[in-house]
Amino acid sequence: MAEVKIAKLESIVARKLETWDIPCMMWGEPVLALYGVAHANITHSSWVIPDEDIKAAADLLEAGGFRHLENEIVCRGESAPPPIPDYTLAPPPYAESEFPVALYRKSRLLWTFPPMVTGEPMEPDYYMTTFDERLSSAIVGRDWQLTGMHHSMVIPTPEKYIEAMLLLQIRDLDGHAALNYWRRSINHLVFEVLLQSDSPQLDWSHIQSPWLECLQEKKNREQDADLHEGDSSELGTLVRKIYIWLKEAKEIPAPEGIQSPRFKWDLFKQGFDELGLKVEESYLTGPTRKPENMREHDGLSSYLRHLIYRDE
Repeated sequence: MAEVKIAKLESIVARKLETWDIPCMMWGEPVLALYGVAHANITHSSWVIPDEDIKAAADLLEAGGFRHLENEIVCRGESAPPPIPDYTLAPPPYAESEFPVALYRKSRLLWTFPPMVTGEPMEPDYYMTTFDERLSSAIVGRDWQLTGMHHSMVIPTPEKYIEAMLLLQIRDLDGHAALNYWRRSINHLVFEVLLQSDSPQLDWSHIQSPWLECLQEKKNREQDADLHEGDSSELGTLVRKIYIWLKEAKEIPAPEGIQSPRFKWDLFKQGFDELGLKVEESYLTGPTRKPENMREHDGLSSYLRHLIYRDE
């Protein structure tokens, strides 16, 4: 099965990069599967690399037999495609996998995470390894599960991963390319992991405010047939408030990718107007500041939590 072979591919990638002290972290659908998502659509091997190391990572893999590809190949044929990578490489024959390897700059996806380093312990609230005991119940019985033969790899902790997905959804709220991918990932984690009683790898108590409130409202929304996408539900209100606060504070990068041709500014603005929130058309491209100058995750959560509680 293809799923068996991707673990070998990722072990090869991790070993090569770590040999040269290049920090790397698994990301995307394989990580969702490790968390316990049964319907993860594994079509490629995704990695987050520090911005300053990503070109060296791509060059090192090419020197090891990986072949550069056009990035669009990763996204072809998917209804909710992931963001286009910075580098895409086809694996060599010895990796026994046809899955492409996608490399992403950390500032694009996880700008609120602490720095990634090799040879030193990483912040445990954010980073874990693929052999962490919290994941054991999630992968028991899966045909493709990691074994002791595979290299230990770094992944985000489940709670910080889902919080990062919410931030990315808010970043691309105005109809940009990967918006549906973020939403799909969040739904998988909420309904296939978070709401399962036998999932110690992710629990409500692990999640910070205001992301906790967002996910609780998502759960309530899905369980209430009277709520519909685009209305002024509590979820819609909270997401739009966070969007405005982050834009005004310049605490979120500009949206990425191509905006959907179906996006209509008037309808987008109407959703905010109905809630008494003022959104500026300039927010579609900014304002922003460099990710390295933005708050880290805990500081950002504290800032947003203060605003939510103040409004109450």
